[in-house]
Amino acid sequence: MEVVPPRVHALSRALPAPEVSVRLVRIEPGGTVVELGSGGAAISAPADVPGAYRAEVRIRPRHLGPYLGTLTGPGYAEREYPWVYSNPIYVTGP
Repeated sequence: MEVVPPRVHALSRALPAPEVSVRLVRIEPGGTVVELGSGGAAISAPADVPGAYRAEVRIRPRHLGPYLGTLTGPGYAEREYPWVYSNPIYVTGP
């Protein structure tokens, strides 16, 4: 499995860059969550163990700061938010 961080479409170079991070997890049949990798770059991991695999993408939308007006005081553009949760990919066995 590979998770590649998405980019903001047509982002102006005049705006601050958003911070995007990805996480790949496996939920085992008993419910235990195992993190297979995380960070700001692409993640690869084999899907060789039974369970439900899922990718998560989070964003710190710094590029929206100039558009938030008075909302920038509390730091809305500096907080991290969920951006994408993939559907699960189920692996049942070899």
